[in-house]
Amino acid sequence: ETNISGELVASALGGSSICDNHDDDEGEGPLEEDEALEEKDSKEKGGKEASPPKEHNTTLEVLDVSWNVGVGYRSYSSFASMLQHNKVLTHLILEGCNLPREAGRAFGAALPANGTLRTLQLAYNKLGSGIVSLGVALSSNTSLTSLSLMDNAIDTLSAVELATRLGGNAVLETLDLSVNQLTGDVVTALGTALSSGICNLHNLDLSGSDLSSSAIEALLPNGSPLMRIGLVNCKLSNANALAFSEAITE
Repeated sequence: ETNISGELVASALGGSSICDNHDDDEGEGPLEEDEALEEKDSKEKGGKEASPPKEHNTTLEVLDVSWNVGVGYRSYSSFASMLQHNKVLTHLILEGCNLPREAGRAFGAALPANGTLRTLQLAYNKLGSGIVSLGVALSSNTSLTSLSLMDNAIDTLSAVELATRLGGNAVLETLDLSVNQLTGDVVTALGTALSSGICNLHNLDLSGSDLSSSAIEALLPNGSPLMRIGLVNCKLSNANALAFSEAITE
């Protein structure tokens, strides 16, 4: 029931249903038969004209369907399709929906075509390496200002790929990568992005990472746009803290 509802909601906002994604090269015979039956049925009903195309919603700006785990099984592709066509929605929240890696790839493919979404909250899912596609999308997306990927079983290599893309993005202001057990390589990649002169990231959360052996002061290069950094429970050492405090003082 949850899956069907998710698809219907996305469809109403401009997305295509899973059932619409058939192969155009297959089943031509049955399709022709269906068309013939529809034409016959129409004639039997007195030649009634077909219903006009369904109009998509043009007012909804915020949609929160969090903690509907059924979305992760099928409906995520409908929501991704919706983003390619919807011109109104500004906030999409899909936290705790059991979204798999493929969902990250689907949203990554959709974002370059979207120019209105400002907030995408995907915390508490299973995107893993799927966030690499989101990073690629950030290279061309011009509207998204906040991205939450908290607790998504993200590996360090995938996070580095995403961080590297931030060097060419001047729009994203908030990035939450907390509770993913990332390591110091992510800090290095983020530091490089923040020193690009293009990256405009104001809020960054890496809480729950293992940064015990990283140079966290790299997050504060000259000209860094960061205004808030979350480093809760990051196993920081005394040396880490001293170096970071010195970077803040300078």
